[in-house]
Order: sequence, then C-alpha cells, then structure tokens
Amino acid sequence: MGSAHAGHDPAPAGEVSVGARSVPLGVLLDDCLRDVRGATTDSADGEYVAARRAFMAAGPAALDRAADRRVRRTRWIQVGVTPAADAEGRLYGRLADSACELPATGAATDFFHLHKPPGIRIGFAVHGNAATAERLRETVSERADDWLREQVVRHREPGGYEPEAHLFGGEVSMRSVHRLFTADSPAWLRFLADDARALPAWAYSLILLRDVLDGVGVRDWEDRDVWDRVRRGTGYGLPAEVPDAWRETAVRIRAHWRAIGALRDALPEPLRAAAVRHRAEVAAEAERWTRGYFATEEAEVGPRQAIAYYTVFHWNRGRLALPTQCLLADALAGRTRS
Repeated sequence: MGSAHAGHDPAPAGEVSVGARSVPLGVLLDDCLRDVRGATTDSADGEYVAARRAFMAAGPAALDRAADRRVRRTRWIQVGVTPAADAEGRLYGRLADSACELPATGAATDFFHLHKPPGIRIGFAVHGNAATAERLRETVSERADDWLREQVVRHREPGGYEPEAHLFGGEVSMRSVHRLFTADSPAWLRFLADDARALPAWAYSLILLRDVLDGVGVRDWEDRDVWDRVRRGTGYGLPAEVPDAWRETAVRIRAHWRAIGALRDALPEPLRAAAVRHRAEVAAEAERWTRGYFATEEAEVGPRQAIAYYTVFHWNRGRLALPTQCLLADALAGRTRS
C-alpha cells in the first residue's frame, strides 16, 4: 500500500510511503497490531495514524473481493450497441445466433436484449466464479468487435445490469423471469431479423404471450385482468374515442387471441420453429416458476401482476410502437369495442 502524494517518489521495495517519508512494511504491520491492541503511543502523528487506518481498512476489503471472486453465483455481462445504418436486420441475426450458441455451449446460462440507449442492450449471464465470468466477458467483447468490423454496429459501450427483481417479487422469482427472457429474446430476434415478415409484430406477440400465460395457468377470463393491469400500471390506454380503423384492428386482435392455435400453425419457417422452441422452453420454466415461487408462502407477487410487468419488457424486445401497445392492452382488456 502506498499513500501516494503528488510530487513524492514511490517508496523503495518493502517500504510504504507515508507523506514525505517511507516506513518499512514490517514496522507498519507491527504498529497496526499495536493499534488493534490499543497500545498506540504516537497519536500525535496524524498522518501516520491515518495511513495505518487506511491500510487496515483496505485489508478486509481486499479479502472480501478475493472471496467474492471465488464464490459461484450468477454474474451478468452487459454491452450496449448502436446498429449501423441499414444493418439492423443483420445485427438481429447476429444476436439471435449468439443467443442460441453461447447457452448451448455452456458459455452462458441466460440472455436478454432490450431496446434502450445506445440502441440495443444485450446481457449474458453465467453461473460461476469471477474467472468464468471473465471468460464470458471476453467472448461477448470479441463478438461485439466482430460486429464493428462487419459494420453491423457503429458503436459499442460496456454497461452494468441491475435486475428489477422488486417488480417480480424478489430474487427467486427473478431467476425464472430471466430464463423466460432467455426464451423470449431469441424468438423476437429471429422475427426482427426477417425482412419479409409474414405477420405484424403484434400478432407474433400474441403467440408468445399466450405461451407464458398458459404456462403459469392464467386462462379464460383471468387474462383480461393481466391486460387491465398493463393498462393501469403503465398508462398504456387509449382515449374514449378512437378511429374506426383502430376499432376494426381491436376486433382482429381479439379474434386472433381466441384462435391463437391457428395463428401459430400458420407461421412460416423459420418463425414456426422459433415459436415451437419458445413454447417448449416457456412451459418448462413456467412450471418451475409456479412451483418454486407462486405456489409458496413467500410469494409477494401473483402471476397476473408478474405477467403484466413481463409484457412491458416483451413488447420492448419486439419493438412494438407505443400506440400498438396501447391498442393491444385496451383490446384484450375488453375495451375499444366496436
């Protein structure tokens, strides 16, 4: 440790800088031990006392950091990228590939993307120690560098991810939410990468959201409460009077929602394969979510409220315009009737 003061030369090896002088490390350690025992006699030397306090404070912190690096836990790596002009479709394709490849190889356990500054934020998680996370960080960084060289992104920046676990009822619930994000993101990325889309984003969203509601057992009339919570919780509502075209679209939305199986069956490849995979992954995780959280005494948030929050993230991933989100919420909540 060196109490580095501007303009002072560094202390010789085995010594520590304290102001304008150097103190042998052994002497410093002996004096720190006297401090711990309450046997200090040089309290008038404020600079040296402060240096010893800083030294002792840094030691436990360093041990804590070292211990944390050994602990196996979920660690997130986030990077933000700005798509290059006219390259969004190609970037979505690259992201979809990474979202499938890294979890498949064990390099990552979870993945998400969101449309937020500087354009698209992507997050990969891995369960392991700090060295495991560093390997993932290097892999993600290399891929971002590749996208820069391929000119599918024009800017990249690191970032930190803070899970909004409070929205979903805590850490246990958030683990399942992240796994659902991991299923949702690749499904959306395949859709967004396809320039010749066979259906509008809102229709594809209905297919994916139906999987989630079915998975947690929200059926029949109960789903209207989900949409009403989306409306009330986000302000995603329409005025009392809307154009006839919007009312007609609302009728189509409700019709598709009642016949979601037919809409899913009509999907062309490769969207159909993406939707089939999404449904299977969501069914498995939603069952764990229910058993491990919603069906326990510790649950503070119910499935309808959790799905309402989930929907907001889901629509962001699919780049649904705000008016479209408002129309979906109103139509499925039973409003905007013709």
